Amino acid sequence: MSSTRPEGSSLKRTDHPNRTGTEAHGEKARTAVRFAFYGCTPQRAETGRIAHVQRAQQRAVAQEVIKPCGGQIVAEYFDTYTRHWTADIPPETHRPWGQRPHARALIDALTTDTFDAVVIGDLSAATFGSTSVWDVVELLRQHRKTLWAPGIEGALDPDNLAQLLLVKVVIGAPLPRPRSSDH
Repeated sequence: MSSTRPEGSSLKRTDHPNRTGTEAHGEKARTAVRFAFYGCTPQRAETGRIAHVQRAQQRAVAQEVIKPCGGQIVAEYFDTYTRHWTADIPPETHRPWGQRPHARALIDALTTDTFDAVVIGDLSAATFGSTSVWDVVELLRQHRKTLWAPGIEGALDPDNLAQLLLVKVVIGAPLPRPRSSDH
């Protein structure tokens, strides 16, 4: 896949998660950017304490991700998932992201005006189960929302070659399917 941007150019970080650098260049966000936090961790039989610590760690990372734009977390969705087969039921890491209860609630909330973007505190292969991170980005785009993740300055952009390669290396995500031209 080749980038359509001239060599040496890139998107600038923006003050608002739903604007590209060219749209927001020179503007300041008029209101604080509202984020929904999504996180997940494996379910452990020992105690719920490990999940509680993981949630706190991921939320702290998410706070750092949105700090440069002055964002605030206004909604939280956090799933625990199984890593092992139970009877004939596959682990949640092998199922679509939307089948997790809190992921489903976040997806249902996309039609509301509760938040402007989604932030995650852990960009890993398990975060979205068998759903590609780029499919999540596209779903959010359809609702005029974006996905922010650690290691990315701003929202994930499937047209940014550097981000495509970073996500491919970090979590082994396949390249996104080409979007239709009806943005």
